[in-house]
Amino acid sequence: MRSTACSPAMRCRLSTCPATSVVGILRDRLVPGTVAAEAFGSLERLYRLVASEVGTVAWGEVALTVPDEHRPSVPPLRLAFELRPAVEVAAAENRRLPCALALAAGIERTTEAIDVRIALTLSLEVVFGTAKTVPMSRRAFRPGHTRTAGEVSPRASAAYPFHGPPQVRPPNCR
Repeated sequence: MRSTACSPAMRCRLSTCPATSVVGILRDRLVPGTVAAEAFGSLERLYRLVASEVGTVAWGEVALTVPDEHRPSVPPLRLAFELRPAVEVAAAENRRLPCALALAAGIERTTEAIDVRIALTLSLEVVFGTAKTVPMSRRAFRPGHTRTAGEVSPRASAAYPFHGPPQVRPPNCR
């Protein structure tokens, strides 16, 4: 989660998050033009939320504090898995940068449809909630695939909850 979000060792302050982290990219893109820095709230709260909900949220879901009408209709982990091939084509190296920039652009473009504080909270809770969960690549599920160093072992296909080719469906924007 360190490189994706911001390290707890940095005392969870917005100002100390590296510019290359998702939080740093969002901060640098959104503050002050779209949202005040205070809207990010306590980053420590996000770590505590994730830790406190381990084992209590359904697989693929993340702990959220936003109102029900703003919760994703597609589990965040499933959407991450389904979008991964497109992201890999667009950015083979540093996938974090285009994803964080797209997230920031989405927040900027929806300020009239959703309160920016809710959009930012939802975004940060999803980022922190999924940061330690790496969606499996399609390659990892191919028969005879040999893992490379650092690659996560795939679950048995029978245990994998999404059968058939994944279909990308846009989230329900309520």
